[in-house]
Amino acid sequence: MKTLVFTTFFDNHNRAGYSELLFEWLISLRTNANYKGEILIISYGMREETISKLNLLRETDIGYDIRVVDIDNPEIRGGMFLSNWRNIDSIPILEEYEGYHIVHTGADVWFQSDINSIWEEIEKTEGCYFAIERGRSCRYRGPREEEEKDGKIQAKLHGFVFGDFMSGKQESYVERLKLYKHLFETTWRGEDKPGTSWGLWVWGTDQSMMTHTFDFDKDRTNALSYAASEYYLYDKGNELIFWKDRIDTAELTNVMGIHVLAHKLTREERMEYNKGIPFESCRFYKRYSEIWDKYYLSL
Repeated sequence: MKTLVFTTFFDNHNRAGYSELLFEWLISLRTNANYKGEILIISYGMREETISKLNLLRETDIGYDIRVVDIDNPEIRGGMFLSNWRNIDSIPILEEYEGYHIVHTGADVWFQSDINSIWEEIEKTEGCYFAIERGRSCRYRGPREEEEKDGKIQAKLHGFVFGDFMSGKQESYVERLKLYKHLFETTWRGEDKPGTSWGLWVWGTDQSMMTHTFDFDKDRTNALSYAASEYYLYDKGNELIFWKDRIDTAELTNVMGIHVLAHKLTREERMEYNKGIPFESCRFYKRYSEIWDKYYLSL
């Protein structure tokens, strides 16, 4: 089986320590997650220091099969609209991976345990395999005439599709991206002007679109274990687990991937309802300092 795990990344110059998120994703993927397949980083811009460290990591025992593809797209505007544009820009790149099983996560996800069960989940999925943020709602960012339909979809999902995770067989994955591209170019394009509440130039429209186009006949929903946001978690000490008072875990397995919410690099407060877990306690480099010291601090 040919497998690909990839992320889309912009090295935000205005946030101290932002590039470390990429290395937490990458190092944990090769160590805790026990992933041996191909890795792709679609880069919308990296600082020279980040590039240098990545090249040094490639010389270690976990630095194999890492491909970086650079994208020059000024429309992401400092990373603000990256999550929309990546659904368009990644299509020609992923078309090269015919026959692969593909997983995408944001670079603010890291892994605490083996993720290889996901390939079997993808194998039995006809459409795409998504993570659903259960018990929460997502503000609709699409054409007004379809807003009522969106409410029904979120009610049926008991939440919304988490925009920073998507997986599937290459054919189904790329087909879905082409649908997103078509919508962004037509009915979901919106306007590039102040005060616009939805469209290609509004942050978060991608997540709303992914929810709105969920295919109940082909897609599957229980992938949250591979990218669980910190507000769903409880710190058990030696691992982060689902907080059962916060989310129904009936269809979920153990937490394998943790989404740490990159925006909190500029905040000190804790997320509401997160059982008092400080942001830093959800970081890979804090919880697995020996691995971090070995592969990152030595670079």
